[in-house]
This record gives sequence, structure tokens and C-alpha cells, in this order.
Amino acid sequence: ENLSEARIQEIKIDRIKEFVDRIQRVRGLSEEKPTPEREKMILEKLDEFARIFDDAGIHYVLDGALNISLYGKKFFREHRDIDFSVFSKDVPKLAEALEASGYALFKFPKNTDERLKEGVLPHELMRSNEIDISKISRERTFFLKVKDNFDIDTENYECFDIHALDQKENGDIVRLNGTVIPKELYADNPKYETVFGKQIQLSHPVILAYFKLLEGRNHDLNDLEYAIKQGFVSQEDLSKASDLLKQDEEKSWDEERPKIEKAQEWLSQKITQDSS
Repeated sequence: ENLSEARIQEIKIDRIKEFVDRIQRVRGLSEEKPTPEREKMILEKLDEFARIFDDAGIHYVLDGALNISLYGKKFFREHRDIDFSVFSKDVPKLAEALEASGYALFKFPKNTDERLKEGVLPHELMRSNEIDISKISRERTFFLKVKDNFDIDTENYECFDIHALDQKENGDIVRLNGTVIPKELYADNPKYETVFGKQIQLSHPVILAYFKLLEGRNHDLNDLEYAIKQGFVSQEDLSKASDLLKQDEEKSWDEERPKIEKAQEWLSQKITQDSS
């Protein structure tokens, strides 16, 4: 317990105001685009992380709405962070690679919501030898720029999320509730070439649609609506996302079912509208 407490760094919200403001703009459905300077920073970070992941031999896929901007090669809105999916077994190796490049893995401790009411955001440092890969997919894991002593560099506070994926022996992805995602949806994906020539594997449109529907927040559904209108997500993709949601309906815990039913209802209305 004392070791865990020693790993926690508490950042006052007003010290990362730019990051917090960006979250509020995204949640508030602001149509404000990122500045050219921020676009440049995001693209340079993508190239930096592609190098780190590739050099460490880690298979990864870009997650989240940033995919939509990269599908169309233009930023359609501001993005609060950059998200990556990796396999759970690779997270300790990733932690080592990040530490060698001036970053470190963190997670939010259990009392985060309580501390947020006080204007403080706690972060718990995760070292590679402390990671339990059998539990890592249940943690909210991310990495941040740190100083030599692993103190968070609040002058360069950007949050990069890691989504740890559990795999079956045949390579398929299995979610905590038992839903199985075919491995092809994490292998045969569109690619984005970074400013310095690195290839980044983007999310398959089925996965993009599926997780946007599962999150179900207003900005997630707006993102999906935009991706459909732009032709980035097809009717076939939506149908496959619906099949995954049907698995969720059968296997999810009771408290999750209303969210899944809402996603299926939205999807059904969308498919009906487009076919009429």
C-alpha cells in the first residue's frame, strides 16, 4: 500500500488547464479545429511513437476519433489525446521502451473521482516489473512525458491512452465480457504514413464504429455520423459492428445492457434512414 502511495503524483487541474479546456471543447461538441501548431505537434508525436513502438517490436493500432482525421487527411475537429491499442502481453515491454524515450506509464488510482472534486488529478506510476498482464486490460492506462526522476512534466502535459487487448490462442481479441472480435479487424487495416515516412496502422472502420457506439456520448455519435457521411464507415461496417453489439447483449453484465441497447437502437435508426 505504501509503495502504491509513493507512486502517486497529484497534479492540480489549474496546472494542466490547456488539456482540461480541450476536453471540455470536445465534450461540448465544439466545431473548433486544432491550430496549425497543434496539428503539427500531433503529427510529429505520431511519428515519434511509431518509431518507439516499431523499434520495440510492438504491434499497435491507432484508436479513437483521430482515425477519422487521418482517414480523410484533414483534422475535422480538435482531439483531446492520442489512443493506441496494444496486446496485453506487450505492455511491460512497451513500458520499458517508453521509459527509454522520456515517457512513463500511469494509471488512475481508485480515488480519482473523489480527488477531482478537490481540483486534483492523481496519477499512479506503473513500472514494467509491476505490471500484471492478466489484469492490465481492466486498468485505465496511459503514458505521459516525465522528467529524469519520473515526475510528470506538467509543462508538456499531453495524455496518450493505451488500450490493452486480451487475445485468445487463435489470435482473436476477447473483451472482458467474453465478446470475441475477429483478429482480422486488428490486422487488415488502413495505413497512415507519417510526416517522416513511418507507417501507422489505423483502426478498422468496424472497430471505430463499434467503440464509438459503445461509448455512446454525444461527441462519439457525432464523430460516427461524420465518418458515415464522409464514406469512411460503410453499411457493411455498421452491420459487422451490430453483430459485435449482439454478442455484447448476450454476454454483458446487467448494468451494461442499457448502453448496448441504446447503441443498437441508434444503429437501427441509421441503417433504416440510409436504406429509405
